[in-house]
Amino acid sequence: MIDFTRTITDFNSDPIDDQISMQSNGGCKVELTLGRAAAHALCMNFSDEQNVDGAEKFRRGKLAFEIRDAADRDVPAEDLTLIKKLMAKLYSPMVIFRAYQMLDPAEK
Repeated sequence: MIDFTRTITDFNSDPIDDQISMQSNGGCKVELTLGRAAAHALCMNFSDEQNVDGAEKFRRGKLAFEIRDAADRDVPAEDLTLIKKLMAKLYSPMVIFRAYQMLDPAEK
């Protein structure tokens, strides 16, 4: 089970700001959670994925809605691989380091 409500922190264990959400809410502070980070990545249109079809976009959007605020969620291996791949395209090494450990405790 994965807790997508966990906050992603920096080197000092301070919460990282969710810059994407803050851009759309007028700059009000929002902490980046694992679920928000994964949902942002799943909903992003990446330049190297211009030919993603509607069915795949639907699948990604559905998954984003399901996990964004989920406290305990089982995630199939295929979906976990997709989340990790897309997050790596969007986020810095610090976010990826923290997020991958939350997604898979065996990640070191």
